[in-house]
Formats: sequence, structure tokens, C-alpha cells
Amino acid sequence: MKKFNVIQQEQEILGDGVERTVIKGDSLEFIQYSYKGGSTFPVHSHPSEQMTVVIKGKLIFLIPQSGAEEELTLSRGELVVIPSDEPHGATVPESCEETITYNFFSPVRDDFPGESV
Repeated sequence: MKKFNVIQQEQEILGDGVERTVIKGDSLEFIQYSYKGGSTFPVHSHPSEQMTVVIKGKLIFLIPQSGAEEELTLSRGELVVIPSDEPHGATVPESCEETITYNFFSPVRDDFPGESV
């Protein structure tokens, strides 16, 4: 068993107002994302299943489907499960000062979408 303090972990600055903190286990990965208002995370996909819960603020998931783009808005306390290989991106409304999300991935990913947000 290993204990971590998310607040004390090093944050990686991705640009465009997005920062992340990563903690990995053997088969499960946790990422805290911090977004400034108006920031975006590009559309991407990955083989891991993803679960995202909004801790603070709002997050609008962008889901490209059949040539169109659907939106799914999450507010504090709401959670979404994203199946493996499903394309998705995200944006934060300008009106939100900050949005924080907790994200869980299984299995642990080899690469990170958004390396150059």
C-alpha cells in the first residue's frame, strides 16, 4: 500500500491553461487536471477506459460523432465514463475561473494525450 497527497505532487504545465498531476499504480492511473476558464484539451482517444469526475467548476466534453460534434456538460459532482478508444476532447467555459477534475484510467497508459495542449 502506498500513500500520496495529490496537493503535494508535482504539477505538469501543459499550456493553454491546463495543468496535471499524475499518480500511477500497477493497473490504475489517477490524473488531476486543473483548467483555467476558456482552456481546451484537444480531441484524442486512448485504449484505456476513463472515468472523470468534476470536483470544481464545469467541463464540456466534445464528442465527435458521425461528422458532427456533440457536447456533454459536467458540473461539480458529476461523473462520466468514457469507453476505451472513444474520441473525446474538453473545454472549460470562459465564465469558470477554474475547473478541477479527477480522472481514472485503466489500464495505465503508455502515452499522454495533450502533451502539447
